[in-house]
Amino acid sequence: MKEIAALRPVGFTPLGPSSGTSVFETGAPPPPCGRNRDGFEVYPDTAAGALRYQGWTSALARLREHCAVLGGDGVIGVRLSQQKLGRLVEFTASGTAVRADGEMHPALPFTAHVGDGEFAALMSAGWVPVGVVVGPATVRGHLSRRRPQGDEQPEHTETLTHAMVTARRALHDDALRQSAEEVVVDDMSTWVGNEECGSGEHGTDVEARVLIAGTAIARFRLASRPPLTIMPLHEGGSG
Repeated sequence: MKEIAALRPVGFTPLGPSSGTSVFETGAPPPPCGRNRDGFEVYPDTAAGALRYQGWTSALARLREHCAVLGGDGVIGVRLSQQKLGRLVEFTASGTAVRADGEMHPALPFTAHVGDGEFAALMSAGWVPVGVVVGPATVRGHLSRRRPQGDEQPEHTETLTHAMVTARRALHDDALRQSAEEVVVDDMSTWVGNEECGSGEHGTDVEARVLIAGTAIARFRLASRPPLTIMPLHEGGSG
């Protein structure tokens, strides 16, 4: 009932749950660690980042396909989940399929990370979702010695910070690929910990994983400022 009340004023009707899943096998081992003579150095694990990006985009493509089977025009409230099954990683995107009440329908179903209320607010302000955008990043660095418990762990802090910057850049690039004008950023998950050294040397690697998700949007009529927190994609953009 809550979804119907939010969506009907902007001309959409909820159809029900929709989901898409993709399974990938983890490939190459971690790259050589980032230790150098000058001390700690972080570096991106590009293979891991690329696998996560491919996993999410594949799951989102399956979500669009399932939405089309349901007769929907898009999926809102999309949530992303990931599960590791041995050497396999399962990526799942799920949300609520919706259909426009009028005679005009998009050629390809859209996806939106925002929920029903935020979706209605965007449509009312003259903005339409283009698709869910993701910015995954995996960053590692060699940890030559452990610090005492209770102390700040600067190597972990630096690795996580670098991963957040890398993930934001990846999100920006994904939005540009979808020809978006702005991005509503509304979710970020982070993890940092120790993993086996990628070079097989003594010691461990610090690893940080970040995923930023949001909704790429574009104007469909003379639009006011998006009523949500956004990340501009071009200099001089709103936000």
